[in-house]
Amino acid sequence: MNLNQLKYFSEAVKYRSISTAARENFVTQSTFSTAITNLEDELSVKLLNRGVQGVTPTCVGEQVFYKVHDLLMLLEDIRILTSQSSKAVSLRIASLPSLIDTLLADTILYLEAKNHDLMLDIISDDSEGVQAKIQGGHSDIGVIFTDGFPIFPGLAYEPLFASRYVLFVGKHHPMYCKEELTIEEALSLKHVTYKNEYVKEYDLLTHLTRSYGKPKISLCVDNNESMHRIISRSDYVAFFPEFVTRHDAYIESGNISMLNVSNADLNLQIGVVYSKKYGSKEKISSFIEILKCVLIEEEYL
Repeated sequence: MNLNQLKYFSEAVKYRSISTAARENFVTQSTFSTAITNLEDELSVKLLNRGVQGVTPTCVGEQVFYKVHDLLMLLEDIRILTSQSSKAVSLRIASLPSLIDTLLADTILYLEAKNHDLMLDIISDDSEGVQAKIQGGHSDIGVIFTDGFPIFPGLAYEPLFASRYVLFVGKHHPMYCKEELTIEEALSLKHVTYKNEYVKEYDLLTHLTRSYGKPKISLCVDNNESMHRIISRSDYVAFFPEFVTRHDAYIESGNISMLNVSNADLNLQIGVVYSKKYGSKEKISSFIEILKCVLIEEEYL
């Protein structure tokens, strides 16, 4: 038995798929699968139920998963304690790109101005992916959008502020000079989306537009800058939270216009999620208070 076998098993349970877990960990599927099979052989017990829909832990496998999770978290704590690279307190944060570019960027500047010794390790994902990272112990705290869809089991949620979705259109789009449009008009346009928006069950836009139908999705990208460039130079459009327009260079330069949606409730809430069981509660509480200070100073509220 070795740590890689235990980690691969834990990741397979988390993603409910060996192929997905292997891809997320940059390992071949055969290597991943063989490691888990060898672990089962060594323990003389079946840990995973395998099927066409993915994998689920057996009764014994579920108990082993929690033990392995505790072990991996303990090893991570040891790694942090013994790290000689920095004396600063570190916090692993997962968040959406639009929040990283705005609220978290403002938070970094705030920490520098206050000479704070908190070091942030930030990674981007969608809201479902952020929650999975917190649940799996890969991040300490997440900053996400939510409005009505469930928070993952074992996680706590604390709201920060509210916003709403607006539609971004480029200067070459026929709708550019309008101030508002209906949800039906918005959904009929050609959309560029971030990753799996409108596909995942826990995606906020999927939840918000469920009553009106999905938009015409023509292109998916994995970062905000690409979305902005595409919108500014073509007839693609996309929904964005209104708060991101505060420092948006494309909006300020006039290359992109923001349109209100007149007949749909596209409100959203921004908040933080963290594990109820793992992580430093003092460190997490301190960071939440810092976020609240930034919200006031930068006038998000």
